[in-house]
Amino acid sequence: MDGKERSLASVRRARLKEKKNQETDTSKIEPKKVVREVNIPDKITIKELSNRMATQGSLIIKHLLNMGVVATINHNLDADTAEYLVKEFGNIPIRERKPDLNIQKIDNKAKKNNEIKIEVWGDGMQTRTFLYVDDCIEGTLRLFESDYSEPVNIGSDEQVSINQMIEIIEDISGIKKLERVYQLDKPKGVRGRSSNNDLVKEVLNWSFKIKLKEGLKKTYDWISAETSKEGSNLSRFTKS
Repeated sequence: MDGKERSLASVRRARLKEKKNQETDTSKIEPKKVVREVNIPDKITIKELSNRMATQGSLIIKHLLNMGVVATINHNLDADTAEYLVKEFGNIPIRERKPDLNIQKIDNKAKKNNEIKIEVWGDGMQTRTFLYVDDCIEGTLRLFESDYSEPVNIGSDEQVSINQMIEIIEDISGIKKLERVYQLDKPKGVRGRSSNNDLVKEVLNWSFKIKLKEGLKKTYDWISAETSKEGSNLSRFTKS
């Protein structure tokens, strides 16, 4: 009986050991790599390329070093080198199309001939308030640094309809009149929404500083500058 009990105990120990080894082997299996489509402009820094590939910049630098190339994280790569690295890291390179040199001419012609259209969800009479990001950050930081712990609105009191905001954009862009294409079948949201900021003014002594037109002007100028850069990825401004 003692011998049988020892034998069964040995079998149990052997099975437990085998199971443990199997679990260890399973844990060593590397997760399946995600293959990414990586947009490549004419020039790109190692930092930006690593972000687009979702990999560590140090790995790219190390790979270049093995090729005899000494580089830093802010080193600029040409498109051919970037494409090679994307392939080496198991991703799919996509060359970004160069911006059309006639875009500015076409844009000016469209402005002159009043040919630019804008799609509006609903009838444009919905009212909203918009807060510029700098004001949003300042108000949020003030709340973090205060002792106040109850819900509070951080927003703007400057309420406008969507149609009114389009008029402001027309003025900023120099376009006399945008052709508005009202899409009445699209979601419109609530008819009116605004932010009551009485409480935040009282407890934080804070109020927004940047008016809607000023904020839209800053945003318009920035997007215009970004889209005019050679190799700019325009899709980030045209997709929601």
